[in-house]
Amino acid sequence: MRAVVAERPDGPNGLALREVPRPEPRPGWALVKVEAFGLNRSEYKTLKGYAGTAVSFPRILGIEMVGVVADVYGDEPAVPPGTTVAALMGDMGRAFDGGYAEYVLVPEHQLIALDTTLPWDVLGALPETFVTAAGSLEHLGLRAGETLLLRGATSSVGLACLGLARAAGVRVIATTRSERKAQQLTERGAAGIVLEGDGFTERTRAALPDGGADAAVDLIGGSAVLETLRLLRPGATACNSGSLSDTWVIPDFEPIAMIPSGRKLTVFHSNDVHDARVSGPLLRAVVDQVERGEVAPNIDTVYTLEQTIDAHRRMAANEATGKLVVLPHASA
Repeated sequence: MRAVVAERPDGPNGLALREVPRPEPRPGWALVKVEAFGLNRSEYKTLKGYAGTAVSFPRILGIEMVGVVADVYGDEPAVPPGTTVAALMGDMGRAFDGGYAEYVLVPEHQLIALDTTLPWDVLGALPETFVTAAGSLEHLGLRAGETLLLRGATSSVGLACLGLARAAGVRVIATTRSERKAQQLTERGAAGIVLEGDGFTERTRAALPDGGADAAVDLIGGSAVLETLRLLRPGATACNSGSLSDTWVIPDFEPIAMIPSGRKLTVFHSNDVHDARVSGPLLRAVVDQVERGEVAPNIDTVYTLEQTIDAHRRMAANEATGKLVVLPHASA
């Protein structure tokens, strides 16, 4: 089979299209024909070397995929051949080979069986991005009419949060560092746009209700989280679900001094939902919303397997607004 292999942590230059052996099913694992996969910042960071010893090279990356079960081990599989499935996280593309290939071997407990007529490119844009967005919003428990501050809104997870929140009747104040992308947020239903940078806090307070936001999703991470907390009303919660800043640490963090009194901070780890029993309900609900036209899949560009390196270069340059999707069996 063909696969895009990360041979070394050297950004997009570390990737190469290779012929590799197709894996064989084994107890507890199923072989899936990959019909689509999305690119993620996690894979970008692995290629930058940020994963350290957690990922050894060479490795087929890809923390998510959708496809069809091609082969199983034994006579009583958890998910039978021919079933449309999705899988995400759970060390896929890290401890074992992931979705950047024509076929992938996946633990059966990660396989989310799906009954859908969505085309592969649309379905491939959903798993990791929308499960992260849905899980983050679930933590916040917002009601219709309340206001969400969404930082990093033009990322794929940000756009997913925007779509899901708007479908629930939540008012969204979205932030971006790109004036070029701001108009797209308005077109997708944001009630207000704030540019990141100097004077951000003052501009955001002016856009929010008196007292602050009812909740926030912070996809920037690092010290930006402290700024986000200061923009919440008393009793409100911020969920940090990403690190677009490539920063994981808040230097000299002192919770009592730095967290405003009465504001709350939580996080969403998409790795917590790799088990299909947890992620399945979240993803199936999103699939239903996309099928009904309530939520857009937010696809930026669709690529063939041969073009995966080009897709990574687009992601590394921060040129995309939305999801980059690869169809491994499509012709160039």
